[in-house]
Amino acid sequence: MGEIMKKGTAKLLTIFSLILLALLIFTFVLLFVQPFSKTSINERAFKKSITLLSNEVIEIKLNELTPFDWDYAYSFGPYTSIEKMEEVIGFKSNKLYTMPSEGMSQIMFVYDNEVICNIIGYPGKYPGEVGFSFDFGEQNELIKTNNPNFSVDIRNGIKYFTLN
Repeated sequence: MGEIMKKGTAKLLTIFSLILLALLIFTFVLLFVQPFSKTSINERAFKKSITLLSNEVIEIKLNELTPFDWDYAYSFGPYTSIEKMEEVIGFKSNKLYTMPSEGMSQIMFVYDNEVICNIIGYPGKYPGEVGFSFDFGEQNELIKTNNPNFSVDIRNGIKYFTLN
């Protein structure tokens, strides 16, 4: 009987350990990867709207590309510090990132004093690259109610958006 109890205890301990491991992995994903966060969902939706944009389009309103609510859109150049971004947007956020090199594109959307979409990357068409680039000209802040309009130029499969 003692041998059966040891096997049963070992089996329960194994099951408990597997459940604990699964909970730890799930917690890690929710805390650090956040695939279901509002920001991640908005980033995927924004990228998808650009991907689905017809190659025939030569002009588009930014509001037509954003399947989410936003108040302000921002674009920052390479090496802009997080402190400078916080100064420009008017609040602190843990969703700000400094672009580490030249040629990278960044577009950030803010709604109700929260960063709800922040896409940074090279405007290439290969895995890990965003496939588009936004040029706000001399401005780094756009207001949704102004319904900003962009010219669209497609070169080598990459969509370049330039503020009109």
